[in-house]
Amino acid sequence: MNILHLGYWTKAIVLKQLWALAEKDYLWVKWVNDYSMKHETIDTCLSPGNATWIVRKIIESRKYTMGLSTLQGGLQAYLQAMVVNDKYSIKKMYTTLLPSYPKTPWKNLLLHHSIHPQHKFILCLALLRRLATVER
Repeated sequence: MNILHLGYWTKAIVLKQLWALAEKDYLWVKWVNDYSMKHETIDTCLSPGNATWIVRKIIESRKYTMGLSTLQGGLQAYLQAMVVNDKYSIKKMYTTLLPSYPKTPWKNLLLHHSIHPQHKFILCLALLRRLATVER
């Protein structure tokens, strides 16, 4: 239905900032690396106590990637896999974070435009195994 799950979208955006911290190309990243991370890598640094809350949240966002089964190699390699044309792809990370569900074979029956509401209701009850029938 093309509706974004805002929780996963926000995580993908925060992980973009984590990628920026790993790349060290921006001025704010160099500042964070010098004063908060003390020149540690993004894989090994702990959440610094002297950093601002947003920097702590960005560093703590590593846990989102650690739970993914597609993670191979280190965090840096995984974040680099989300790069398309030398830019981090939020869309690619978003689709990676989304859980995959199997397609339902009865979806077209239920969402068909010419189905009557009564038939749709009966179909829903049958799919939920709540249709009152007598088995003999």
